[in-house]
Amino acid sequence: MSQLQHRPFLSKEIGSCQKKRARKACSGCRARKVRCDVLIVGHPCTQCRDNEFECIVKERKKRQMKAMVSFKEKRDSADFVPSMPEHTMLHQVPFYSFFKTFARLGRGTQQVAAGNMQQSEVALPISLREPCTNSTGDDLEIEFLKHKGVFTLPPKHILDECIAAYFRIFHSFFPIVDKVDFFNAYEGVNHDDRPLERQGPSLLLLQAVLFTAASFLPMEKIREMGFNTRQHARSTYHQRARYLYEFNYEPNIITNIQALLLMSHYYTSMVEQKHTWFWAHQAISLAQGAGLHHQSARQPKRKLWTRIWWGCVVRDRLIALGTGRPMHIISLDCTVPILTAADLAEAGDSEEDCAVKQVFIEFTKLCQHIEGVLLLSSTDEGLVQGQHKVCEAALQGWLHDLPQVARRDSTAQTCTGETPVLYRNILYLILK
Repeated sequence: MSQLQHRPFLSKEIGSCQKKRARKACSGCRARKVRCDVLIVGHPCTQCRDNEFECIVKERKKRQMKAMVSFKEKRDSADFVPSMPEHTMLHQVPFYSFFKTFARLGRGTQQVAAGNMQQSEVALPISLREPCTNSTGDDLEIEFLKHKGVFTLPPKHILDECIAAYFRIFHSFFPIVDKVDFFNAYEGVNHDDRPLERQGPSLLLLQAVLFTAASFLPMEKIREMGFNTRQHARSTYHQRARYLYEFNYEPNIITNIQALLLMSHYYTSMVEQKHTWFWAHQAISLAQGAGLHHQSARQPKRKLWTRIWWGCVVRDRLIALGTGRPMHIISLDCTVPILTAADLAEAGDSEEDCAVKQVFIEFTKLCQHIEGVLLLSSTDEGLVQGQHKVCEAALQGWLHDLPQVARRDSTAQTCTGETPVLYRNILYLILK
Protein backbone atom coordinates (compact mmCIF):
# COMPACT_ATOMS: atom_id res chain seq x y z
CA MET A 1 0.00 0.00 0.00
CA SER A 2 1.39 3.42 -0.96
CA GLN A 3 2.03 6.28 1.44
CA LEU A 4 -0.80 8.29 -0.05
CA GLN A 5 -3.24 5.53 0.84
CA HIS A 6 -2.09 5.74 4.47
CA ARG A 7 -2.54 9.50 4.35
CA PRO A 8 -5.79 10.25 2.51
CA PHE A 9 -5.74 13.88 3.64
CA LEU A 10 -2.40 14.36 1.82
CA SER A 11 -3.76 12.85 -1.37
CA LYS A 12 -6.75 15.19 -1.20
CA GLU A 13 -4.51 18.22 -0.61
CA ILE A 14 -2.26 17.41 -3.57
CA GLY A 15 -5.25 16.89 -5.81
CA SER A 16 -6.76 20.22 -4.81
CA CYS A 17 -3.52 22.07 -5.68
CA GLN A 18 -3.48 20.82 -9.26
CA LYS A 19 -4.97 23.31 -11.72
CA LYS A 20 -7.64 22.06 -14.00
CA ARG A 21 -6.83 22.34 -17.67
CA ALA A 22 -9.15 24.52 -19.75
CA ARG A 23 -11.30 22.56 -22.16
CA LYS A 24 -10.64 25.03 -24.97
CA ALA A 25 -7.89 27.64 -25.55
CA CYS A 26 -7.07 30.08 -28.32
CA SER A 27 -4.01 29.56 -30.47
CA GLY A 28 -2.08 32.45 -28.81
CA CYS A 29 -2.54 31.17 -25.25
CA ARG A 30 -1.77 27.63 -26.36
CA ALA A 31 1.50 28.71 -27.96
CA ARG A 32 2.56 30.73 -24.90
CA LYS A 33 1.33 27.99 -22.55
CA VAL A 34 -0.81 30.27 -20.42
CA ARG A 35 -4.30 29.64 -19.08
CA CYS A 36 -7.03 30.78 -21.48
CA ASP A 37 -10.46 31.91 -20.29
CA VAL A 38 -12.14 32.24 -23.68
CA LEU A 39 -14.98 29.93 -22.55
CA ILE A 40 -15.59 32.09 -19.47
CA VAL A 41 -15.29 35.70 -20.69
CA GLY A 42 -15.95 35.04 -24.33
CA HIS A 43 -14.07 36.15 -27.43
CA PRO A 44 -11.43 37.66 -27.14
CA CYS A 45 -9.89 36.10 -24.05
CA THR A 46 -8.32 38.21 -21.29
CA GLN A 47 -4.71 37.48 -22.35
CA CYS A 48 -5.28 38.44 -25.99
CA ARG A 49 -7.28 41.55 -25.07
CA ASP A 50 -4.62 42.85 -22.66
CA ASN A 51 -1.77 42.22 -25.13
CA GLU A 52 -3.73 43.36 -28.20
CA PHE A 53 -3.36 40.00 -29.91
CA GLU A 54 -5.80 38.48 -32.37
CA CYS A 55 -7.73 35.83 -30.49
CA ILE A 56 -8.23 32.82 -32.74
CA VAL A 57 -10.04 29.71 -31.51
CA LYS A 58 -9.61 26.82 -33.87
CA GLU A 59 -12.14 24.03 -33.97
CA ARG A 60 -10.80 20.63 -33.04
CA LYS A 61 -10.21 18.69 -36.21
CA LYS A 62 -11.47 15.19 -36.63
CA ARG A 63 -8.86 12.59 -37.32
CA GLN A 64 -10.64 11.35 -40.38
CA MET A 65 -10.84 14.79 -42.02
CA LYS A 66 -7.69 15.85 -43.84
CA ALA A 67 -9.21 18.29 -46.30
CA MET A 68 -6.83 21.25 -46.51
CA VAL A 69 -6.25 24.00 -49.03
CA SER A 70 -3.06 23.25 -50.92
CA PHE A 71 -0.12 25.62 -50.71
CA LYS A 72 -0.28 26.19 -54.44
CA GLU A 73 -3.85 27.49 -54.21
CA LYS A 74 -2.85 29.85 -51.42
CA ARG A 75 0.18 31.05 -53.30
CA ASP A 76 -1.85 31.82 -56.41
CA SER A 77 -4.43 33.81 -54.46
CA ALA A 78 -4.07 37.61 -54.42
CA ASP A 79 -4.45 37.87 -50.63
CA PHE A 80 -1.62 35.48 -49.81
CA VAL A 81 1.06 37.06 -47.60
CA PRO A 82 3.63 34.61 -46.19
CA SER A 83 4.09 35.46 -42.54
CA MET A 84 4.77 33.96 -39.14
CA PRO A 85 2.04 33.58 -36.52
CA GLU A 86 1.79 36.59 -34.27
CA HIS A 87 2.66 34.69 -31.11
CA THR A 88 5.79 33.35 -32.83
CA MET A 89 6.86 36.85 -33.88
CA LEU A 90 6.32 38.06 -30.31
CA HIS A 91 9.03 35.71 -29.07
CA GLN A 92 11.39 35.70 -32.06
CA VAL A 93 11.30 39.25 -33.46
CA PRO A 94 13.12 41.86 -31.30
CA PHE A 95 10.98 44.81 -30.19
CA TYR A 96 7.97 43.33 -32.02
CA SER A 97 5.46 44.67 -29.52
CA PHE A 98 7.00 48.16 -29.85
CA PHE A 99 6.84 48.24 -33.65
CA LYS A 100 3.55 46.37 -33.87
CA THR A 101 1.49 49.55 -34.01
CA PHE A 102 3.47 51.06 -36.86
CA ALA A 103 3.42 47.89 -38.95
CA ARG A 104 -0.29 48.54 -39.45
CA LEU A 105 0.51 51.55 -41.58
CA GLY A 106 0.67 49.25 -44.60
CA ARG A 107 3.32 48.43 -47.11
CA GLY A 108 4.51 50.93 -49.67
CA THR A 109 2.54 53.82 -48.25
CA GLN A 110 3.71 57.23 -49.27
CA GLN A 111 1.48 59.22 -46.94
CA VAL A 112 3.11 60.97 -44.00
CA ALA A 113 1.10 61.93 -40.92
CA ALA A 114 1.95 65.59 -40.83
CA GLY A 115 -1.21 67.59 -41.35
CA ASN A 116 -1.71 69.24 -44.70
CA MET A 117 1.90 70.20 -45.34
CA GLN A 118 3.23 69.47 -48.81
CA GLN A 119 6.59 68.10 -49.90
CA SER A 120 9.13 70.62 -51.12
CA GLU A 121 10.30 70.64 -54.71
CA VAL A 122 13.87 71.61 -53.89
CA ALA A 123 16.76 69.15 -54.26
CA LEU A 124 16.07 67.12 -51.14
CA PRO A 125 17.72 64.01 -49.72
CA ILE A 126 17.08 60.90 -51.79
CA SER A 127 15.57 59.27 -48.72
CA LEU A 128 12.46 61.44 -49.11
CA ARG A 129 11.54 59.47 -52.20
CA GLU A 130 12.77 56.00 -51.29
CA PRO A 131 14.38 54.25 -48.29
CA CYS A 132 17.90 55.45 -47.68
CA THR A 133 20.46 52.94 -48.96
CA ASN A 134 22.93 54.00 -46.28
CA SER A 135 20.52 53.38 -43.45
CA THR A 136 20.81 50.18 -41.47
CA GLY A 137 17.13 50.25 -40.60
CA ASP A 138 14.63 47.82 -42.05
CA ASP A 139 11.28 48.58 -43.63
CA LEU A 140 9.61 48.66 -40.23
CA GLU A 141 11.93 51.42 -39.02
CA ILE A 142 11.31 53.41 -42.21
CA GLU A 143 7.57 53.12 -41.62
CA PHE A 144 8.08 54.28 -38.04
CA LEU A 145 10.04 57.34 -39.21
CA LYS A 146 7.36 58.10 -41.79
CA HIS A 147 4.72 57.87 -39.08
CA LYS A 148 6.69 60.38 -36.99
CA GLY A 149 6.87 62.79 -39.93
CA VAL A 150 10.65 62.98 -40.19
CA PHE A 151 10.48 62.93 -44.00
CA THR A 152 8.11 65.90 -44.07
CA LEU A 153 9.40 69.35 -45.01
CA PRO A 154 7.65 72.69 -45.46
CA PRO A 155 6.66 73.93 -48.91
CA LYS A 156 9.46 75.27 -51.08
CA HIS A 157 8.92 78.99 -50.47
CA ILE A 158 8.78 78.55 -46.67
CA LEU A 159 11.80 76.26 -46.71
CA ASP A 160 13.74 78.97 -48.55
CA GLU A 161 12.75 81.53 -45.92
CA CYS A 162 13.76 79.20 -43.07
CA ILE A 163 17.22 78.63 -44.51
CA ALA A 164 17.65 82.34 -45.31
CA ALA A 165 16.68 83.27 -41.73
CA TYR A 166 19.08 80.70 -40.30
CA PHE A 167 22.09 82.02 -42.20
CA ARG A 168 21.13 85.68 -41.83
CA ILE A 169 20.50 85.71 -38.07
CA PHE A 170 22.00 82.62 -36.43
CA HIS A 171 24.84 81.26 -38.53
CA SER A 172 27.36 84.08 -38.13
CA PHE A 173 27.38 83.78 -34.33
CA PHE A 174 27.53 79.97 -34.45
CA PRO A 175 29.30 79.16 -37.76
CA ILE A 176 29.45 75.36 -37.52
CA VAL A 177 27.98 74.77 -41.01
CA ASP A 178 29.87 75.33 -44.25
CA LYS A 179 27.56 77.85 -45.91
CA VAL A 180 28.93 77.36 -49.42
CA ASP A 181 28.73 73.56 -49.31
CA PHE A 182 25.25 73.68 -47.79
CA PHE A 183 23.87 75.95 -50.52
CA ASN A 184 25.60 73.96 -53.24
CA ALA A 185 23.84 70.84 -52.01
CA TYR A 186 20.58 72.70 -51.46
CA GLU A 187 20.52 74.23 -54.92
CA GLY A 188 21.81 71.09 -56.63
CA VAL A 189 25.02 72.45 -58.18
CA ASN A 190 28.70 71.90 -57.42
CA HIS A 191 31.91 73.91 -57.92
CA ASP A 192 31.93 73.42 -61.70
CA ASP A 193 28.26 74.38 -62.12
CA ARG A 194 27.47 70.85 -63.27
CA PRO A 195 24.20 69.34 -62.03
CA LEU A 196 24.49 66.95 -59.14
CA GLU A 197 22.45 63.80 -58.69
CA ARG A 198 19.93 65.88 -56.73
CA GLN A 199 20.72 64.27 -53.42
CA GLY A 200 20.38 67.54 -51.55
CA PRO A 201 21.66 68.35 -48.05
CA SER A 202 21.55 65.93 -45.14
CA LEU A 203 18.00 65.38 -43.92
CA LEU A 204 19.20 65.31 -40.30
CA LEU A 205 21.00 68.64 -40.68
CA LEU A 206 18.07 70.13 -42.59
CA GLN A 207 15.62 69.26 -39.81
CA ALA A 208 18.04 70.72 -37.24
CA VAL A 209 18.30 73.92 -39.29
CA LEU A 210 14.50 74.14 -39.45
CA PHE A 211 14.33 73.68 -35.69
CA THR A 212 16.76 76.58 -35.23
CA ALA A 213 15.12 78.82 -37.83
CA ALA A 214 11.70 78.42 -36.20
CA SER A 215 12.91 80.84 -33.50
CA PHE A 216 13.30 83.69 -36.01
CA LEU A 217 10.45 83.26 -38.48
CA PRO A 218 7.42 85.58 -38.35
CA MET A 219 4.36 84.02 -36.76
CA GLU A 220 2.41 84.06 -40.04
CA LYS A 221 5.04 81.75 -41.52
CA ILE A 222 4.87 79.50 -38.47
CA ARG A 223 1.11 79.18 -38.95
CA GLU A 224 1.56 78.59 -42.66
CA MET A 225 3.81 75.65 -41.76
CA GLY A 226 0.90 74.15 -39.84
CA PHE A 227 1.76 75.15 -36.25
CA ASN A 228 -0.21 77.31 -33.85
CA THR A 229 2.75 78.37 -31.72
CA ARG A 230 6.48 78.83 -32.15
CA GLN A 231 7.11 76.37 -29.34
CA HIS A 232 5.11 73.72 -31.17
CA ALA A 233 7.17 74.22 -34.32
CA ARG A 234 10.47 74.03 -32.47
CA SER A 235 9.39 70.95 -30.55
CA THR A 236 8.24 69.18 -33.71
CA TYR A 237 11.41 69.78 -35.71
CA HIS A 238 13.61 68.94 -32.74
CA GLN A 239 11.77 65.64 -32.31
CA ARG A 240 12.18 64.80 -35.99
CA ALA A 241 15.91 65.46 -35.86
CA ARG A 242 16.09 63.45 -32.66
CA TYR A 243 14.47 60.39 -34.28
CA LEU A 244 16.83 60.60 -37.25
CA TYR A 245 19.82 60.68 -34.93
CA GLU A 246 18.61 57.89 -32.65
CA PHE A 247 17.92 55.62 -35.62
CA ASN A 248 21.47 56.21 -36.99
CA TYR A 249 20.01 57.63 -40.19
CA GLU A 250 22.96 59.91 -41.00
CA PRO A 251 26.25 58.07 -41.69
CA ASN A 252 28.51 61.17 -41.70
CA ILE A 253 29.98 61.85 -38.26
CA ILE A 254 30.64 65.57 -38.92
CA THR A 255 27.03 66.08 -39.98
CA ASN A 256 25.86 64.33 -36.82
CA ILE A 257 28.01 66.67 -34.71
CA GLN A 258 26.63 69.75 -36.46
CA ALA A 259 23.03 68.62 -35.98
CA LEU A 260 23.60 67.73 -32.32
CA LEU A 261 25.10 71.14 -31.60
CA LEU A 262 22.02 72.79 -33.07
CA MET A 263 19.74 70.44 -31.15
CA SER A 264 21.52 71.38 -27.92
CA HIS A 265 19.84 74.80 -28.10
CA TYR A 266 16.52 73.22 -27.10
CA TYR A 267 15.89 73.37 -23.37
CA THR A 268 12.43 72.58 -22.04
CA SER A 269 13.04 71.82 -18.36
CA MET A 270 15.36 69.96 -16.02
CA VAL A 271 12.72 67.23 -15.78
CA GLU A 272 13.46 66.23 -19.36
CA GLN A 273 16.16 63.56 -19.31
CA LYS A 274 17.55 64.38 -22.75
CA HIS A 275 17.80 68.15 -22.58
CA THR A 276 20.48 70.57 -23.72
CA TRP A 277 23.28 69.07 -21.60
CA PHE A 278 22.68 65.60 -23.07
CA TRP A 279 22.81 66.69 -26.72
CA ALA A 280 25.91 68.80 -26.19
CA HIS A 281 27.59 65.83 -24.54
CA GLN A 282 26.72 63.64 -27.54
CA ALA A 283 28.23 66.19 -29.93
CA ILE A 284 31.39 66.61 -27.85
CA SER A 285 31.90 62.85 -27.55
CA LEU A 286 31.64 62.40 -31.32
CA ALA A 287 33.92 65.40 -31.92
CA GLN A 288 36.60 64.06 -29.61
CA GLY A 289 36.28 60.63 -31.18
CA ALA A 290 36.84 62.20 -34.60
CA GLY A 291 39.89 64.09 -33.34
CA LEU A 292 38.47 67.59 -33.74
CA HIS A 293 40.07 68.68 -30.46
CA HIS A 294 43.57 68.36 -31.95
CA GLN A 295 45.07 70.68 -34.54
CA SER A 296 45.56 69.18 -38.00
CA ALA A 297 47.06 71.45 -40.65
CA ARG A 298 46.75 68.79 -43.37
CA GLN A 299 43.01 68.34 -42.94
CA PRO A 300 41.23 69.75 -46.05
CA LYS A 301 38.31 70.84 -43.87
CA ARG A 302 40.56 72.27 -41.15
CA LYS A 303 38.74 75.61 -40.94
CA LEU A 304 35.33 73.95 -40.66
CA TRP A 305 36.60 71.48 -38.08
CA THR A 306 38.09 74.33 -36.05
CA ARG A 307 34.77 76.18 -36.09
CA ILE A 308 32.86 73.05 -35.09
CA TRP A 309 35.21 72.38 -32.20
CA TRP A 310 34.89 75.91 -30.87
CA GLY A 311 31.14 75.50 -31.23
CA CYS A 312 31.46 72.51 -28.89
CA VAL A 313 33.51 74.57 -26.43
CA VAL A 314 31.02 77.44 -26.46
CA ARG A 315 28.03 75.16 -25.84
CA ASP A 316 29.91 73.30 -23.11
CA ARG A 317 30.77 76.49 -21.22
CA LEU A 318 27.34 78.11 -21.53
CA ILE A 319 25.45 74.98 -20.49
CA ALA A 320 27.73 74.41 -17.51
CA LEU A 321 27.34 78.06 -16.51
CA GLY A 322 23.56 78.00 -16.88
CA THR A 323 22.70 74.59 -15.41
CA GLY A 324 25.47 74.11 -12.84
CA ARG A 325 26.49 70.82 -14.42
CA PRO A 326 30.14 69.84 -14.94
CA MET A 327 32.04 70.70 -18.11
CA HIS A 328 32.91 68.02 -20.63
CA ILE A 329 35.91 69.82 -22.17
CA ILE A 330 39.14 70.71 -20.40
CA SER A 331 41.39 73.09 -22.32
CA LEU A 332 44.56 71.21 -21.34
CA ASP A 333 43.38 68.28 -23.48
CA CYS A 334 42.95 70.42 -26.62
CA THR A 335 45.47 71.78 -29.14
CA VAL A 336 43.11 73.70 -31.43
CA PRO A 337 44.20 77.36 -31.69
CA ILE A 338 41.86 80.28 -31.11
CA LEU A 339 39.68 81.28 -34.04
CA THR A 340 40.75 83.98 -36.47
CA ALA A 341 38.85 86.05 -39.00
CA ALA A 342 40.34 83.92 -41.79
CA ASP A 343 38.85 80.76 -40.23
CA LEU A 344 35.36 82.27 -40.30
CA ALA A 345 35.49 84.03 -43.68
CA GLU A 346 33.02 82.65 -46.23
CA ALA A 347 32.02 83.65 -49.74
CA GLY A 348 29.13 86.06 -49.80
CA ASP A 349 29.62 87.45 -46.28
CA SER A 350 28.02 90.84 -45.76
CA GLU A 351 29.32 93.62 -43.52
CA GLU A 352 26.97 92.49 -40.77
CA ASP A 353 28.15 88.89 -41.11
CA CYS A 354 31.78 89.94 -40.67
CA ALA A 355 30.90 92.06 -37.63
CA VAL A 356 28.95 89.25 -35.94
CA LYS A 357 31.74 86.76 -36.62
CA GLN A 358 34.21 89.11 -34.97
CA VAL A 359 31.92 89.20 -31.93
CA PHE A 360 31.89 85.40 -31.97
CA ILE A 361 35.70 85.31 -31.87
CA GLU A 362 35.65 87.49 -28.75
CA PHE A 363 32.95 85.23 -27.34
CA THR A 364 35.21 82.18 -27.66
CA LYS A 365 37.92 84.08 -25.78
CA LEU A 366 35.41 84.89 -23.04
CA CYS A 367 34.52 81.19 -22.79
CA GLN A 368 38.15 80.44 -21.99
CA HIS A 369 37.88 82.71 -18.96
CA ILE A 370 34.51 81.16 -18.05
CA GLU A 371 36.31 77.85 -17.65
CA GLY A 372 38.48 79.39 -14.93
CA VAL A 373 35.41 80.75 -13.16
CA LEU A 374 33.68 77.37 -13.27
CA LEU A 375 36.75 75.63 -11.83
CA LEU A 376 36.93 77.89 -8.75
CA SER A 377 37.52 75.91 -5.59
CA SER A 378 35.28 76.37 -2.57
CA THR A 379 37.28 74.45 0.05
CA ASP A 380 39.81 77.02 1.23
CA GLU A 381 38.45 80.52 1.84
CA GLY A 382 41.83 82.18 1.43
CA LEU A 383 42.50 80.31 -1.77
CA VAL A 384 39.09 81.20 -3.12
CA GLN A 385 39.72 84.92 -2.63
CA GLY A 386 42.97 84.67 -4.57
CA GLN A 387 41.28 82.75 -7.36
CA HIS A 388 38.49 85.32 -7.54
CA LYS A 389 41.01 88.11 -7.96
CA VAL A 390 42.76 86.24 -10.77
CA CYS A 391 39.47 85.60 -12.58
CA GLU A 392 38.32 89.22 -12.16
CA ALA A 393 41.64 90.49 -13.50
CA ALA A 394 41.37 88.14 -16.51
CA LEU A 395 37.82 89.29 -17.29
CA GLN A 396 38.79 92.95 -16.97
CA GLY A 397 41.71 92.33 -19.29
CA TRP A 398 39.39 90.70 -21.83
CA LEU A 399 36.99 93.65 -21.60
CA HIS A 400 39.83 96.14 -22.00
CA ASP A 401 41.14 94.43 -25.14
CA LEU A 402 37.70 94.11 -26.73
CA PRO A 403 37.75 95.53 -30.28
CA GLN A 404 35.43 98.35 -31.26
CA VAL A 405 33.19 96.11 -33.36
CA ALA A 406 32.34 94.05 -30.25
CA ARG A 407 31.82 96.96 -27.82
CA ARG A 408 28.24 97.74 -26.87
CA ASP A 409 28.76 101.37 -25.74
CA SER A 410 31.06 102.46 -28.54
CA THR A 411 30.08 105.56 -30.51
CA ALA A 412 32.39 104.66 -33.39
CA GLN A 413 30.56 101.58 -34.59
CA THR A 414 31.25 100.73 -38.21
CA CYS A 415 28.28 98.36 -38.38
CA THR A 416 25.06 99.24 -36.56
CA GLY A 417 22.71 96.58 -37.93
CA GLU A 418 20.21 94.86 -35.68
CA THR A 419 22.01 91.50 -35.68
CA PRO A 420 25.43 92.82 -34.55
CA VAL A 421 23.74 94.90 -31.83
CA LEU A 422 21.86 91.81 -30.64
CA TYR A 423 25.00 89.72 -30.23
CA ARG A 424 26.97 92.55 -28.62
CA ASN A 425 24.29 92.73 -25.95
CA ILE A 426 24.35 88.95 -25.52
CA LEU A 427 28.11 89.13 -25.07
CA TYR A 428 27.75 91.67 -22.25
CA LEU A 429 24.91 89.73 -20.63
CA ILE A 430 27.10 86.64 -20.40
CA LEU A 431 29.96 88.73 -18.97
CA LYS A 432 27.73 90.15 -16.23
